[in-house]
Amino acid sequence: MGRPNISDTRIEEILEAFEHCVIQKGFDKTTLGDIAEKSGMPRSLVRYFIGNRADLESKLVDRVLDRVDKKFTAIPASPVQPSPALLVSFVISEVFDDQMLNQLVRELWRLGMRSESLHSRITNMYQRVLNDLNQQFASSTESSDASLTEAEVFGIFSLGLGMTVMAEFGLHPKSKTEFALKALGQISTQSTTQK
Repeated sequence: MGRPNISDTRIEEILEAFEHCVIQKGFDKTTLGDIAEKSGMPRSLVRYFIGNRADLESKLVDRVLDRVDKKFTAIPASPVQPSPALLVSFVISEVFDDQMLNQLVRELWRLGMRSESLHSRITNMYQRVLNDLNQQFASSTESSDASLTEAEVFGIFSLGLGMTVMAEFGLHPKSKTEFALKALGQISTQSTTQK
């Protein structure tokens, strides 16, 4: 096995530094000088390996969206019909528990409000994730106790997303998973009484 390409290594170091700067200062306030200082490289090397600010932003967006996508595609395999508890645990404890990634995604949301193409990419990613979760956790047999409706999957996903936002205000339930399971129980109870 050969050595890693120096260009790929430098790009990775620059993007890692950019992420840390974005978390500390925000996307708009991070300068090329900040990134160069954090990466330990001169600005000229940062520009050589990445390009201009637009290239740097594009690579960071790709990197963050790819990491989010990988998190969601890591749904644990189950030999039987996946249970609602498995989905809750996965969404709450695995997907939305990475605080650094959550901060980066919030910065992308802000950028998405100014960029129609980025807004579309984020929307498409979340739609694809919801479709994947629905395929994994929804069952066509109504008799299965483990099946989840599309609305329930959407509710669990939204609950996880909302809990990350509330965490910014220092508001946390004692047990995130227990709270989510109780909320899911309410969703299931309401959906069966409405039928």
